[in-house]
Amino acid sequence: MNIDTIHTFIKQVALRKERLGFITDGDIDLALDRSQLEELQDKFKDYGATQELHDSLSPFEVAVPFTAASGGIISLPSDYIHFLGMYTTVSGVRYPVSFKNKDEVVYAMQSQVRTPSITKPIAYQNAGTIQLYPEIIQSGLYWYLRRPAVPNANYTVSGRIVTYNPGGSTQLEWNEVYQSGIIARALVYLGLELDDAATIQFAELQKQETK
Repeated sequence: MNIDTIHTFIKQVALRKERLGFITDGDIDLALDRSQLEELQDKFKDYGATQELHDSLSPFEVAVPFTAASGGIISLPSDYIHFLGMYTTVSGVRYPVSFKNKDEVVYAMQSQVRTPSITKPIAYQNAGTIQLYPEIIQSGLYWYLRRPAVPNANYTVSGRIVTYNPGGSTQLEWNEVYQSGIIARALVYLGLELDDAATIQFAELQKQETK
């Protein structure tokens, strides 16, 4: 469902509730963004438990090849939200990286048995970075969940004519089957309720979008 259709639906609900004059397009975009971030956090709690949960977050999964510097530090992207997994590669063989807390890292570095090596790498995640051990140049791949793009419905105004501008708009990136929950949350944040009439109208809009 494109962002204009979503805005139109929410405005129609607001009109029936006599709230249209109090809600702007900017308000709707903010409510949708807040809703999608909460939806992502809720689904991540059980990520991997079912195929459906995995599929719902698949648009935001990113795989990043890396080569850590000699100090073993890897900088995370600015759109990073959650870490999913990591491995290093040595002579074509993949070795999963085990993530530890600070105390576990200290213990591992002092241990004669659990000392990290290129075939048994460990890591500690800090704010915006990953510290990889052993602290040498290493290469591999890591996965993370990125932040969904901030939705934005762009309109041009000429006199009294308002025209939707798809080229200047940012769509919800979620697969359509998962958008209804985000829209329902947004309605709550805007002080609106998804009553029976709105539910029927929303279903009709979804049918039109899939034609």
